[in-house]
Amino acid sequence: MKRVLLIEDDETARTALGKLLRKEGFDVSVASDGKEGLERFQNDFPSIVITDLRMPNVDGMEVLRRIKQRARDTEVIVISGHGDYDVAIDALRAGATDYLKKPVNLEDLLLAVERCRERIAKRTARVVKPVVLVIEDMQDAREILCEQMTKEGWTVLAAKDGEEGMRIFREQRIDVVLTDIRLPKKDGMTFLEEVKAGNECEVILMSGHGDEATTIKAMRLGANNFIRKPLDLDHVLISVERAFEKLQLKRANHFRAREVELANQIIAKISGGAVSVNFENLEKEEKAPLNDLRSVKKLFEPLAIACLLVAKDMTIVYSNPEALAVLGRAPKSFGVPELQVLSGATLKQEVAQGIIANVQKVVGVQSVLETIHLGVVSSMVVISVTVPDLVAVLFRTSAEARQHD
Repeated sequence: MKRVLLIEDDETARTALGKLLRKEGFDVSVASDGKEGLERFQNDFPSIVITDLRMPNVDGMEVLRRIKQRARDTEVIVISGHGDYDVAIDALRAGATDYLKKPVNLEDLLLAVERCRERIAKRTARVVKPVVLVIEDMQDAREILCEQMTKEGWTVLAAKDGEEGMRIFREQRIDVVLTDIRLPKKDGMTFLEEVKAGNECEVILMSGHGDEATTIKAMRLGANNFIRKPLDLDHVLISVERAFEKLQLKRANHFRAREVELANQIIAKISGGAVSVNFENLEKEEKAPLNDLRSVKKLFEPLAIACLLVAKDMTIVYSNPEALAVLGRAPKSFGVPELQVLSGATLKQEVAQGIIANVQKVVGVQSVLETIHLGVVSSMVVISVTVPDLVAVLFRTSAEARQHD
């Protein structure tokens, strides 16, 4: 079970957010200010930290900095109030995974937490298994379904009627629901309609009396599949697997969209709002494949800051006009001299080599959004691009930082 530390000085918000996170299956600890939060972090070592930015004693930015110093892989989500937008973007550049605006939208919170969970799973190479809710009023059938799914290594919960199923759904994090249509207290079709309204999950309906009209109605309401009884267990297992794969794909698309949105905001801030990177629109407008290098170059050409597209072997495949102007030449590889000149920062040889090595490590990793501070106000942002095995490296010099801050 993943541990989450929630740091929020507003008691009402702290209680509501904590309840939601526990429903998602997290072990949640809470703190009422930054000082208490850092103490709990030291004791609990949570995988994810959610912290308000404006708090008494120690603010959220200081919490973020200290956590990243002690445990770089900890995922941190910051909560920003009205007027804190620039601070939230600074937090992203300092290593935060995401930010939420007050009042916190619960769906946005779940999306941010899912992104954190996905990043953790990728780092640990952990295979994510579905959580399945089986709603069946026939005890023998219910037990057989649960037994077979448990053998698959899935987490399985069971209910004997629609009302009990809805109670479990509201209390637990559910990925796939497998429900009979004819149920006591609340039928499967009503359950489907209520669950699909604002919840991210997949629902599979079962029935021994279904006709074509019922099937069409179920699909229109958002059912993933309609299975007729008597059940073929292999068919049921394959249907649940496919439903979970569909859900994972939806989540991945949401995560990618959020990564691009955050990248846009950071680029806009460090470049003075000169350009917005939008791979989705690029693909639609130019009909370009995701691995089209020429299309990606067009995105970075107008930037008012230096930008490089770097390959795994540190070969520079593209330098935008701003980078060429600063370097005075077309660089072939990303090494210490290029880093020193483009950053405008005085770096020791071993420090510069370490930064380049870190960039090399993340080439080819999806959804990378790393900020590396090179001086008091100088920074370098590393962002994954749609071309495989390339990253974009953007530089903000001290002069530009003073100009835009």
